[in-house]
Amino acid sequence: MQADAERAAATAQVDLSKAEGLPTFSLEASVGADLLELDDSDPEYNIGVNVKGSLYNGGENAARNRAANRALLASSQARDRVRVEVEGKLLEANGQIVSYRQLLESITSREGMMKQTRDLYRKQYLDLGTRTLLDLLNADQEFHAARFEAANIRYDLQKLNVDCAFQTGLLRRYLSLEGEQLHGVRL
Repeated sequence: MQADAERAAATAQVDLSKAEGLPTFSLEASVGADLLELDDSDPEYNIGVNVKGSLYNGGENAARNRAANRALLASSQARDRVRVEVEGKLLEANGQIVSYRQLLESITSREGMMKQTRDLYRKQYLDLGTRTLLDLLNADQEFHAARFEAANIRYDLQKLNVDCAFQTGLLRRYLSLEGEQLHGVRL
């Protein structure tokens, strides 16, 4: 968005420098009469064309035009650089999202197996006495570790989605903030 604004400003500067290099034409008309002899004479009508422009200003207009064109080129390059950077971040985020989803699927499966293992160890500990308390606690710890890992991955996925929305400029729309005002500034 900032790159677009800078490009628009540079384009306006180029247009202004072109306009300043052109002559200005104006039409001027006037009517004059002698107040002392209103009855005797006809009024005097004047119509003129004025041409105004700077012919010899030491190359100022050409220099201003070159500077404006360079600013436009720089803003276009900055915009392209930002676009490439955003595309790179989006590609990276897409790869991470795919990886996180596969990992989440694996951890969710592991979580289910760890729950079954914990329940089996609990039954063996309480009913049969063939498992130690340490085995039961370790199985319970692994089950909860899998749950925490799954929760962290879900958080990372949500964070990546927010980052992607920010990079694409859609975050305001997703948060229903388009057109709203915050401290007098229109979002």
